[in-house]
Amino acid sequence: MLPNLWRGVYPRRGRRAHLVGGEQRRASELDHPEQGRSDRRSDALERHRGDGRKSGDGMNGVAAIAAARGQVYGLLATVFRRPLDARRLNILRAPEMLAAMSAAEIDPGQDFINGDSVALLDRLAIDYTQLFHGPVERISPYECIQLGDGEDLMGAAAGEVRRFMAEVGFAVPPETGELPDHISVELAFMAELARREAEALESDDGKTAEITASLQHRFLAAHLGRWGERFARKVWDRAATPFYAAMAELLSGYIADERGAQAA
Repeated sequence: MLPNLWRGVYPRRGRRAHLVGGEQRRASELDHPEQGRSDRRSDALERHRGDGRKSGDGMNGVAAIAAARGQVYGLLATVFRRPLDARRLNILRAPEMLAAMSAAEIDPGQDFINGDSVALLDRLAIDYTQLFHGPVERISPYECIQLGDGEDLMGAAAGEVRRFMAEVGFAVPPETGELPDHISVELAFMAELARREAEALESDDGKTAEITASLQHRFLAAHLGRWGERFARKVWDRAATPFYAAMAELLSGYIADERGAQAA
C-alpha cells in the first residue's frame, strides 16, 4: 500500500511548502516559471479577502499560496513529461532543492543526491522508459486508459479534456507531441490555472481569481482527481529507482491533499 506523504494532511502542510517555498527560482527553472508551494484551500471569498500582508517575494499571502501551488504542479508536470535531462537534473540536485525535498520528507535516494550524474541519468531514463513505454506491464500516463476508456488514446476522456482546456485558451504545445489527457499535460494545465489565479489575486482582480479557482476545482473533480492517485500508486509500486518512487508518492499525496481541501 502506498504510504501517504501527508497523513493528517493539513496539520503538516507546511512541510510540503519546502519543495519550492525556500527557493522558488530553482523550481521555476525546470519549465514552469510560475509554480510552487501548497496550502489549505478555503472558500474563494475568504481567500480573496486575505489580510493584505506580503510574503517574502512581495506577493500578498493568498497570491503567494496560489503561485506556490502552481509551482508544485509544474514540478510534477516536468518530472512525468519525459526522462530528466542534465539541465533539469542539475536543478533538482541543487542544495536548496535537496534541502526542500528533505524538509518535505521526500527521499529521492542517495544515488540521486550524490551519485555520478551520467550514470544516474541513464538509470532514470531506463526506469522512465520501462514504467511508461516498456513492453511488459507499462503504465499508461493517459486518463482515457486509466479510466478504462478502451485502448483508444483519443477516447472520450481525451476529447473532454481538450474541450475543457480550450474553454480557457489553453492549448497543448505541438512540440510536446502529447495528447491533452497525458498526466504531464493535465498537471501543467493546473499549474497554469494556479498561475493565473495568483496573478489575479496579486492585482486585486477578485472576479478572475474566483473564476480560475473554480476552474481548478472543476478540473480536479472531473479529470485529474479521478485518476491521478491511481496512476501514482502504480508508479510507486513498480518504480525501480527511489527518485520515481518518491515523485509518485509526492503526486499521490498532493492530489489527495488538494481533493481533501476542496471537500473541506
